[in-house]
Amino acid sequence: MTPTPYTSAPTLMATDSLAQVLFGPSARIVAEGGSGEQAVAEVLTNAASLTDNLVVKAGLVILFVVYMLTTTVYWGQFGGMLKIILTNNIGIKVADELSYLFVKAMRTAAAMGILTWSLVAVGAVRFAGIDISALGIGAEWCVPVCIATIAGLLLFGWLLTRGVCWLIRRSDLGEGLEVLAEATMALAAVVATPLALLFVVAGGGAGPWLLGALSLIAAVGLFTYTIKSFIFFLEQKISFLLWLLYLCAAFLIPLGIIVSTVLHNNTP
Repeated sequence: MTPTPYTSAPTLMATDSLAQVLFGPSARIVAEGGSGEQAVAEVLTNAASLTDNLVVKAGLVILFVVYMLTTTVYWGQFGGMLKIILTNNIGIKVADELSYLFVKAMRTAAAMGILTWSLVAVGAVRFAGIDISALGIGAEWCVPVCIATIAGLLLFGWLLTRGVCWLIRRSDLGEGLEVLAEATMALAAVVATPLALLFVVAGGGAGPWLLGALSLIAAVGLFTYTIKSFIFFLEQKISFLLWLLYLCAAFLIPLGIIVSTVLHNNTP
């Protein structure tokens, strides 16, 4: 009688720990119905499918073409966007002094940023080994869901900004904040897009460095908008408490809800 193969509990625990380090906290090595190598291969296949599908490939091609056209046609306008970010006094009439070409360049680059950060989000999910099946989302739907989520957050922020400015009867304040937000998004997108393309396509050993650089760009963009919007509120002699409530309601609370939802659905 042939003895049944036996795998000790410490061995399984060690294997699970290694899988968690490589593929995320929800990863497990399945001992029944196949070998450990088959289970690892299945995890790798599921993770790779997040970026190895037609939707992501089409998104990469579109992003590359749009980036080349945007930087070629509107290159001369990016200096004006940087000036808005770096100047100490934004000026309440800044929205009225911008040319049509400048506004078009700023909004085109900002819209490009939605696709850029959506692809980065999908690549980060793949890199972290998060199980999206817990959220009921197929691999090919990750990019559309990310685009809809980011666009929804921006729309919510815009509506909230308009609502706050309507309450205090300062529509000009809303226009200034919109220009500041669009300029910040546009510059962040121009800097981040080449790195995002490399991160999603290449990954591998350079993945952690590229993801770290992209995270830094996003953090700098959010920090810049936070500081500049605070200065803008002070310039207009508006309460610090109102600025804090606006910032939390427009950005911090929605981002916190999304992050906590993803983490909660992937907690073993």
